[in-house]
Order: sequence, then structure tokens, then C-alpha cells
Amino acid sequence: MAYEIPGFSFTLPSGADFTSGAQFRFCDVSNTGKAVNPTAGSSMVGVRQNRPKLNEGATIIHSGISFVEAGGVVAAGDLIAADATGRALKATTGQTVVGRALEAASAAGIQIAVLLNPNTAAAA
Repeated sequence: MAYEIPGFSFTLPSGADFTSGAQFRFCDVSNTGKAVNPTAGSSMVGVRQNRPKLNEGATIIHSGISFVEAGGVVAAGDLIAADATGRALKATTGQTVVGRALEAASAAGIQIAVLLNPNTAAAA
């Protein structure tokens, strides 16, 4: 059963047009202060909750439990890393762990609940 318990949330101007299928994906902040896709396996600032156009406000949940779109098969309990489009994948060695899956996904495109843990240590 999917559920969401947002903690701290905020907005940033969007650094791209995310109107097509980019809701519930991890995002990072650019050097110009805009919400952008993360670099695969790196840190993030939270999960985008809406689908803003370029320069519109991106609503971001930084902590708590958020829906996140899976980028592939994920098991409940997996440590999570972000791919280059912001989807959740099982973290592998050297990737930054950004959360823990509370639900399983049998394929890419499925929304799962993730306990956010932004920018923790790299997976071993």
C-alpha cells in the first residue's frame, strides 16, 4: 500500500520543463539555484512533487516519506540511489544512498514509498 508522509518541503524555480512524466522523481539544485535532474548515483535535495514548466516553482519534499518513481526492480528495504532522470534504483557500491524503499517495484515506472535520507554515505 503506497503512502506519503511529507516532512520538510520547499520550492525552487525549475531548471527544465518537467511537464511530461517527471513528477515523483529525485531532483538536485543547480549552481544557478534551480531544480534539475540529479547526476546518476549522486546526492539530491528531495523529490519533485509537481510537473513545473521551465522557471515555474518546483515543489520538493526533502524529508519524510515520498512517492518516488522506480527506474527498475526494487525490493522493499533496498537502499536507494537516484538515476540520471531522478528515478529510484537499488544503490550499488559507490553511489550516494538517498533513501530506503518501503515498498517493492516489479518494473520501471511504478511509484513506491521511499523513506528519504538525503545525501548519506555511499553504498558499500
